[in-house]
Amino acid sequence: MRLPQSFKNAVAAAAKSLNHSFKVIGALPSAPGLELSERNTLVHLGASFLAAGFGVCAGPQSSASANRIDLVVSNQKIAFALSVQALEKLLPGKILKQAQALKDYKPRPRLDSGAAVFWQQPERWAAILIQSFAGEKLNELWRSQSNAPETFEQSLRQFSQLDNAGKEDFSELASCLRTYEAYVGLEPICSELERPGERLDLLWAAFPLSV
Repeated sequence: MRLPQSFKNAVAAAAKSLNHSFKVIGALPSAPGLELSERNTLVHLGASFLAAGFGVCAGPQSSASANRIDLVVSNQKIAFALSVQALEKLLPGKILKQAQALKDYKPRPRLDSGAAVFWQQPERWAAILIQSFAGEKLNELWRSQSNAPETFEQSLRQFSQLDNAGKEDFSELASCLRTYEAYVGLEPICSELERPGERLDLLWAAFPLSV
């Protein structure tokens, strides 16, 4: 199944509006020692889907588990279940768990009328988006995990920003996303922040869900 262009357009628009906001306000930390709350990306991503004619719901709980996801969007033709992670520290295991939760997502019945009709679309997708300050080396790893698995594994072994446990989690995440037939990509947000050479990118992985 081909990844809908509407998803790519919304992610690109969110990255562009995030860039504008950072130029006007700056990248404000969400708490001492933290870089940036993922809610920034959620606001811009939701606004981008709204501008494209989608309905947006924040924080719905899955009937398959007690987990909540960040956003559900639908235009009555395509529906997306979306989650955003802030990657101050490289935690591939956390991202893997979130991807698995998205794969299992099923909406609870609506408060007003029972069945979640918006989810009964012919095309349904899940996507996880990751705010990353980790730089170009991680970006290269992210791109290669689906497109060039052998290159990915070789580069991962040499990736100094992860310990051995983190590398094992990242390898398992990549294997999981390939099993899900995920598309992966990224959108640059800011190439230069307050510290020279620091950049912020929006990494993403999107995969189809069974109807």
